[in-house]
Amino acid sequence: MAIRDFNGDQTTDVLARDTGGTTYVYGGDGKGVFEPQTSAGTALSGYNFVLSPGDATATFPVTLDRTGPAISHITPGDMKLVRGTSFTTTASVTDPSGVAATSVNGVGTPGTAATGKVPTGRDGRLTVTWQATDRFGNQSSASRTVVVDNTKPALAISAAPATGTRLTRAATITAAASDHNGIAKVQMLVNGTVVATDTTAGYRFTLNPANYGRTFSVQLRAYDRAGNVSHSSTRTYHR
Repeated sequence: MAIRDFNGDQTTDVLARDTGGTTYVYGGDGKGVFEPQTSAGTALSGYNFVLSPGDATATFPVTLDRTGPAISHITPGDMKLVRGTSFTTTASVTDPSGVAATSVNGVGTPGTAATGKVPTGRDGRLTVTWQATDRFGNQSSASRTVVVDNTKPALAISAAPATGTRLTRAATITAAASDHNGIAKVQMLVNGTVVATDTTAGYRFTLNPANYGRTFSVQLRAYDRAGNVSHSSTRTYHR
């Protein structure tokens, strides 16, 4: 075995030979980490040492890096709902030799930042794939699947006094709401202010006219689990 700069990069490399007589060069980074082996053929198979000015012989441990970076803690999590024209994804990317580059769905992230933007496209499942490369060219990847939902929930007042009715006592208002990915909540607004919230299907509200002025407006609002919002028509009442 010989130790010196064999590839001209001003750092110490290792020259070694296997039992079959093939010589290999392991390029070093000057910090104790060495690249995967490169064959130098069998021309030196008859020599026990390679000696030239600056050469030395020694036995010492070396680290061979043939493993890509570790990618973990990807957000959003698997099957999470996302909405809008794009969303942010993050990941933890580490490597003992250093991370050289990262990308999300083929688009490089600034520097080696483990944060990227992903366009949503149409509703449905979308695969988010992180890829990372270390300083020696080793690569790794990790994927998650999210669900894109940019569709508003369906919402309608299913039972309520007709608009323009004069109310002399409390009235019941019910709503019908549905969404492919589920309803999070339905709210009742009086004069634009939320006065009640229901998270149970059947969405039922009590409207007490004594709590409001002589004329007031009522509207329902529904949120789906992705955060999309729908509003019902507005009804006006008197007392």
